[in-house]
This record gives sequence, structure tokens and C-alpha cells, in this order.
Amino acid sequence: MMKLGRLLFIILMSIGFSEVSAATDCTQVTQIPQIECKALIAFYDSTGGADWIENAGWNTNNTPCSWYGISCVDGYVDSIDLSDNRLSGTIPIDLGNLSKLQYLGLSNNQLSGPIPPELGNLRKLYNLYLDSNQFSGPIPPKLGNLRKLQGLDLSNNQLSSPIPPKLGNLRKLQYLGLSNNQLSGSIPPELGNLGYVLFLYLNENQLCGDIPLSLMNLSNLWEMQLENNALNVDNLDPALKAFLDSHSTWQPQKSSPAVCPTLLATLAYFESMPVSTGISLKWQTLVEADNASFVIWRGQPNGSQCTPNPADYHEIVQVGSEVSKGNGFSGTIYFYQDNTVKPKTTYCYLLEDLDFKANSTFHWDSIASVTTH
Repeated sequence: MMKLGRLLFIILMSIGFSEVSAATDCTQVTQIPQIECKALIAFYDSTGGADWIENAGWNTNNTPCSWYGISCVDGYVDSIDLSDNRLSGTIPIDLGNLSKLQYLGLSNNQLSGPIPPELGNLRKLYNLYLDSNQFSGPIPPKLGNLRKLQGLDLSNNQLSSPIPPKLGNLRKLQYLGLSNNQLSGSIPPELGNLGYVLFLYLNENQLCGDIPLSLMNLSNLWEMQLENNALNVDNLDPALKAFLDSHSTWQPQKSSPAVCPTLLATLAYFESMPVSTGISLKWQTLVEADNASFVIWRGQPNGSQCTPNPADYHEIVQVGSEVSKGNGFSGTIYFYQDNTVKPKTTYCYLLEDLDFKANSTFHWDSIASVTTH
């Protein structure tokens, strides 16, 4: 009986030890760089990896190139394909460390929160598919850095704010899907630079204003959808109308003019830096229209990221444009110093414009994050 008990003890101990040793140890991984291993583990943890439909190998061994949905080339992660796999939670900023990644497919999951701007660091990326999730907030302008991108699908999410003009930098793009979101503002004329695009889907949004004539530069276009927006369709340029009729499933109908709200100030940048007495904020405007003042909002990260959720911020100060200029103004550069912060704490800052009639614009695409000394 003692021998049987000892045998059971040995079996239980071996099971226990195997469970303890099963977790991936990135310091022992040799297939890919440690920074990429850590990025994959952060992604697994942040997206509920234990509850995925399929997660074979993830965080159980030290051979990440064998994990479900992962492929590697020449010692780097080359592809992540985890579509239709019950992912939830948020994409961690660590994913931007996969410097050789060429394919990222996360379609048809339950991912939420903002699309991290760090994905704009994936300069080798050819295809980025984040469609049919619950992403919110703005499209990061840094996605315009992905000059090799051929397919970009962000459709069927809850994305808001204007379409970044920098998407016009994606000259090799063949597929652009932005439909069924809450995108606002006008269609950037820069989209006319997408000379290789075959499919352009902007339908089911809140886009307004005129349809840019530059879209007629899309000489390789097969199909475009613009329906269910608030675009001006009265008195269309005849050449543009002919182009729309031949490339779009949308048949323009008479409507009242849809005037886009005025963007009070167009930002070149909005940045923050810790100083000995607090946080120094600096921003520059490219264009201002009837701008009376700025409102600075402050919050703290939700997890590791600054979110575009208004409930996460509170107003700390409203400054007239002349006041903020007077603290070191040069041209259209503004400064403000926040001295009401705690040490060794991370803050998120958001800028709002106000005109003389109390109309406002929030710059959700330019949230600044900083940690105090």
C-alpha cells in the first residue's frame, strides 16, 4: 500500500512540476528574439489567450514558431493569423516590437479599445486585418507609415474621428476597408494618391462634405462604396459623377447640402515631457479657424494605454490662445505646464479647441502620454 501511495505521490509531483515548467520562458527561447517572445506573451495575456478557441502551444513551451497561428522566417515572427478565434480584450503596444511581421490577421473576434499607434512601427507589414471587432477611438495616423501595406481592413468596428490624411501615404495599398464605423469629417483628398487600390469601402459612416475630385485618380479601381454617409451629392462635377457611376454601387440621389463641422484647429503635434516641477505640454497648430481658446484634459491610462474614452478624462484648465502663446510663443507653437501632478505617475493629456460660440473639437488622434519623475 505504501508503494502505491508513493507511486501516486510521484505521479502527482510530476504533474505539478510539468505544470510549473510548462509556461514559456522567453530567456530560454532561441527561435526568435526575446523581445518578440515577450510581445507574443503580452498579446496572449491581453487578449484572453486561455479562452481562445485554439491556442495550441501558446505559453506552454519555448518554441513560439510552433504555436497556433504563428509562422516564422529567418528567426523572426513573420505572420500572426488568429481570425475567428474568440480573442477578447485589447491589443498591447508590445505587438509593435515584431519588426519583421508581414501579416496580422485578427478579424472576427471581440477585441476592443483603441488600435495602438505602435502598429505603425510594423514597417514590413503587407496585410493588416482588424475588421469585425469592437475597436473604438481614432484610426492612428501612424498607420500611414506602413508603406508596404497592400491590404488594410478596419471595417465593422466602432472607430470614430476623421480618416487620417496620412493613409494617403499607402501607395501600394490595393484594399482599403473602413466601412461600418463612426468615422466623421470629410473624405481626405489624399486618398486619391492610392493609385494601386482596387477596392475602397467607406460606406456606413458619418462622412460629410464634398466628394474629392482626387478620387478620379484611382485608375485601377474596381469597386468603391460610399453609401449611407452625409456626403454632398448635389451638383456633382460631371466627370466625378461619371466616375462614381462606373465604379460605385451607390447611386447618388438629391439631398440637402451636408456641410462638415469646422475643425477649429489642425494640429501638427501635441506632446508632453516630464520636468522637475511637473509636466510640460507643447503643441503646434497648422491651421486655426475662429479659435478662441484651448481646454486641456487629463486622465490616467486604462491598463497600459491611454484610451479615447471621454469618461477617463477631466478638465484641468482652459487657456486663451494668447495666454498659452505668451508662455514661450513662437509662430503657432503653444506651451502649458501642469504642476498639479504626482511623482512617478503616468498621465494622459487631451486637447480641445473652443471657438467664440462655444463649439468645440477634441483631438482624439493626438493623445499625449507621459510619466512624471
